[in-house]
Amino acid sequence: MNPEIEKLIELTVATGEITEKKRETIMRRAKILGEDLDEVELILNGELALSKNNKSINNTADVYEINKNKQVVNISLYQIILSFFKQHKLLKYSAIFFLVCLTFFLFSLLLLLLM
Repeated sequence: MNPEIEKLIELTVATGEITEKKRETIMRRAKILGEDLDEVELILNGELALSKNNKSINNTADVYEINKNKQVVNISLYQIILSFFKQHKLLKYSAIFFLVCLTFFLFSLLLLLLM
């Protein structure tokens, strides 16, 4: 396959999605260079599938949920912790109490070390 087509496919796959405009550009360039359009289409789809598979493996720590509009959205760790403490008020106050006690302990330890 022509290196120019390979480079176009690589750049397109790097974005993670193939728009119709990008697909048409690659196919038009492949036709000009005399490449087999079916082969280019297969390689393009295969590279995109491999890219998505690698991305999903690399981002296993990400958490997703389906919002009210039935769209998949990424949730940050902050949002997860916030929703957890909203649902579990007793644990929220226990965590606050623990942090206050830890602060006093560390402060008293610091005072002992400075004396």
